[in-house]
Amino acid sequence: MLLYDWPIGVNVNRFTPKSGPVVYGASQSMTDFVQTVAAPTGLVSFELGIAPCKGEAARHLRALVIGLAAGANAVRWTHPDPDRMSYRDMGLTLTNSQEANGVPWDNGLPWDNGRNWTVGWPSATLSSSVALGDGIVAIDTTNWGGELDIGTIFGISGQFGIYTVSAVQFAGSIATARIWPTIRRPAAAGSLVTLRPTIAGRLVSPDAGQWSRREYVDGATVTLVEVPDQVIRRYATAL
Repeated sequence: MLLYDWPIGVNVNRFTPKSGPVVYGASQSMTDFVQTVAAPTGLVSFELGIAPCKGEAARHLRALVIGLAAGANAVRWTHPDPDRMSYRDMGLTLTNSQEANGVPWDNGLPWDNGRNWTVGWPSATLSSSVALGDGIVAIDTTNWGGELDIGTIFGISGQFGIYTVSAVQFAGSIATARIWPTIRRPAAAGSLVTLRPTIAGRLVSPDAGQWSRREYVDGATVTLVEVPDQVIRRYATAL
């Protein structure tokens, strides 16, 4: 299995989740009591709508679809959640210009290419270690201004995995969160928790990467399903 980087210029303008928690089944007694058994694990999958493109970006899209080899190879993809907590939610004060244009060096000058430092989202930390398959994590949210909302999507630095918070309780700045899916790779206390999680994904089927060309490549979609962290580390090689 080859592991590709997401190609430059191929921008996503629509994100549609295609999977969520599943159940093994349900049983019903003569008293009409219904017991549903939830599966402890599951794979994240999603359909990505590709922004209209042509030229270099269109060539890169074609290369991505061909390179994924109908699901035999995988690609890194970082989830740019547009609904993540804002800087203000975390108690950070930034001007509109700083959010849009970044921040220069202390001497007021940008980099040689004329661009400023991009303002990123701070990382929280795990307050206790997590094991493979854990569905509850404890996060020190001090760097997030003591905030962690349900529905938040996060990852743990150094591993492939996208987790969504379904419930959370606080004790001071320590948030105990129930997540889906379960932890993909063990991590020690103090590991960084990021709001820009990355997964490795493969095409769900041979026809899961589609594009057509008129004046632009428009309406292209790529449907990916997560390849678990341990599978990538065991079998994948980078170009």
